[in-house]
Amino acid sequence: MKIFIFAALLALAVAKNFRVKKDNKTCALLSLDGNLELTASQNASQVGKEDLPFSGATLIADSTCKLIKLNLSKSAQVWFQFDNDQQNWKVTPVSTFIPEQVFGDAVNDTTALVLNAKPLEVFPMTSSYLCKSSAQLNFVPRTEPKDYNFTVTATINNFQIQSLNAESFSTKEKECVADTKPKDYECKSGNKTVIMMEGNFTLDISYFKEEGGKVQNVTKTIIVPAPENATTEGSCDVKATTQSLSIKFFDTWAINFVFTKKDSSYSVTNTSVVYTFDDNLPGHNETGSVTVNFAFSNDYLKASADGYYICNAYLNNTKNGVTLSSKNFKYRAFDENGKGFEGNVSECSADEDTSSVVPIAVGAALAGLVVIVLIAYLIGRKRTRKTGYESV
Repeated sequence: MKIFIFAALLALAVAKNFRVKKDNKTCALLSLDGNLELTASQNASQVGKEDLPFSGATLIADSTCKLIKLNLSKSAQVWFQFDNDQQNWKVTPVSTFIPEQVFGDAVNDTTALVLNAKPLEVFPMTSSYLCKSSAQLNFVPRTEPKDYNFTVTATINNFQIQSLNAESFSTKEKECVADTKPKDYECKSGNKTVIMMEGNFTLDISYFKEEGGKVQNVTKTIIVPAPENATTEGSCDVKATTQSLSIKFFDTWAINFVFTKKDSSYSVTNTSVVYTFDDNLPGHNETGSVTVNFAFSNDYLKASADGYYICNAYLNNTKNGVTLSSKNFKYRAFDENGKGFEGNVSECSADEDTSSVVPIAVGAALAGLVVIVLIAYLIGRKRTRKTGYESV
């Protein structure tokens, strides 16, 4: 029975693998678990919802080395499209489905929809891309539907992908930001560290790119720090009510944070992103630098004066074509006594929800296993009794 329980738990954790072959040789690999959630609404009322697990997906026969296509039940498909990005792979997730086939009679729409999600982080063509952490892919329709609104979200875990002539995943892995250890940033006053910050940051910058005589709007993802020798500056007088921290990279680029103390708490009251139209935005047709300011209330990322703030979930802020995202983020400012990440913890709502969901899910799984054990025990006992009667 112990072996059975272990096998059941192991099965829950194993991702499903897909293999694309050309001339009987493997040229693309994909491994993932999770689900695709589709909802349909009309006049602000939900009329349909489907949750399709990737464990039930099958590889579509016309998949290629640069386009892995999965078929989930009810005609919904998810593709992963490889594109060359300066000798790196840029993989764009695509979803397509026919509403009526997914939602049935509740949605009278037989037009095939195609939706794109934000591309994954670029990675070398000679390596694989690996992301063990849970991530969400939010798909946006290429053309807006007329009569219904559709929300399509994929939650993926234990994700790995490559387009390479190899029978197994490359040992050269590009880890996603969420899997990498957060970078440390700090500001000192004398020998005392007054501001401490950790986090994985990314910038998504939309700009106009000129290529082949045509101008198009593109989005470039920058992983911070980039390069690794990013520098940190700050203003952190222990007696001040306002402190600041700046992460500088690419010579002229920066992410700036302003912290404000009020009564028995402090918070982030302003964040700004400074970027320059340089070689880090290939094909740009503009010049100069741009500053984008995000102003917040005194309750944003608020922490008690004797503690720190933490948010492991994704935090996103978007303005003027710039999205600043963070993962595994925590900070402490106005740390006069040098306690660092000790004391009272203020947690973001997304982390609190996760903290509640995980114990419930684990409890439910254990309860299910207890029921299975009990049923197996009763069956075994019944057989034992029957054998005893027969021997008499």
